[in-house]
Amino acid sequence: MKKRFFFVAIWAIFISSCAEPIEPENPYKNGIHISSNTDFTEIDLGDLDTIHGNVIIINSDIEQLDFLSNVKVIKGILGITNSRIQGLSHLSKLESVETLNFSFCYGIKDLNDLAALQVSESFIMYQNDIQQIPEMPNMTSLENFSLDEEGLQNFDVLRHLHTIEEEMALVNLYHLSNLDLLENLESIGTELIIQNNFLLKDFCGIKKALENSPNLTLTVSNNAENPGYDDILSFCN
Repeated sequence: MKKRFFFVAIWAIFISSCAEPIEPENPYKNGIHISSNTDFTEIDLGDLDTIHGNVIIINSDIEQLDFLSNVKVIKGILGITNSRIQGLSHLSKLESVETLNFSFCYGIKDLNDLAALQVSESFIMYQNDIQQIPEMPNMTSLENFSLDEEGLQNFDVLRHLHTIEEEMALVNLYHLSNLDLLENLESIGTELIIQNNFLLKDFCGIKKALENSPNLTLTVSNNAENPGYDDILSFCN
């Protein structure tokens, strides 16, 4: 019996020695947080293409996102705040995120490299220096949508929006004159804020969404025209 046990033990050791070594788990697999006191030059994702958590860059001097160049999926937030990011070309392979949130990033001039991106929860652009946002046909149903960009020249990002489950805000869009690109929007859950859009006169693009959103709180102020809920429904054919 002892000989048999000894033989089995030796065989188990032999089998384990022949097995391929287990690769250590990438420490950034479950998220990345870069701040002003983070030595971001040490971040090496290798061939990691999916991050199961948030990627947050805040108050950082980082200028390039080359360490994310192989990432295709972020199962969480991609949030960049008050950072010196100079363009998004290194995100051209990125296919999906849950939330896209950029604020106070003056080196980001456009989102052209994210045209094919699928955003499933929230899209928030707040006081960057973005001038161009392309159509984003894979972003149709969201929980929240907020656009606050004084220099934005085009509004194609609105074209494919179908459903906003919670809140939508269009604020400080100095070149926005009408809401025609929202004609495909079916409904908004809780609140719609339209403020400080100094050229905005035509609200007819949101008529359908208003008709289908009986519990919506509508706030309209400091635009070229400031119609109420009933005004939009009655005026727009």
